Amino acid sequence: MILITVFFIVLIINILPAFAPPTWVVLAFTAFYYDFNNSSLISLAFLVALAATLGRLILATFSKRIVRTRFLSEKTRMNLDEAKNKLKDKNFFTSTVFFLYAISPLPSGQFFLAYGLTDLSINIAAIPFFLGRFLSYMVWAFGSSKISDKVNIENLNASNFFGYSFIISQLFALILVYLFVKINWHKLIFEKKITFIKS
Repeated sequence: MILITVFFIVLIINILPAFAPPTWVVLAFTAFYYDFNNSSLISLAFLVALAATLGRLILATFSKRIVRTRFLSEKTRMNLDEAKNKLKDKNFFTSTVFFLYAISPLPSGQFFLAYGLTDLSINIAAIPFFLGRFLSYMVWAFGSSKISDKVNIENLNASNFFGYSFIISQLFALILVYLFVKINWHKLIFEKKITFIKS
């Protein structure tokens, strides 16, 4: 039952584009609180990685079908198509980026938000992101389980994870998404100049 609950919690927080609790925090706390054996830890990491991937794919789909279609101007969509045309034949590169990004502890909500705006196929991101998250969550699950007997979880404060640094990092990531949308991709790709479009 706890695995199902964690699955849906992780799914929901990964649909949010920003200011959601980091998935690894939910995973680490779960491994702290409950006495999992090795096979259960693998199942935990697998389900959390699956939920995180599904959540991010839903976010990217929302970005693609709602934000891009209804909230971006035609000029902005055409500009993003320049980035899309540059990347659409580089599936291996795109998949590798998603895999490496998934291994890192960096927040991925804004990453998928920006990717959805390009209108590129979401399928390219799904498997490498899941594999990367699964590997990293395995480390988090087993690591948290091993040190659970040595650390008093009551001494851990949620403000450690959601303080000023968390808020600033989320705002910075949203600014990067805005700049991603506004950068003139045609001039960057063909003229190697960084300028911004007006819309």
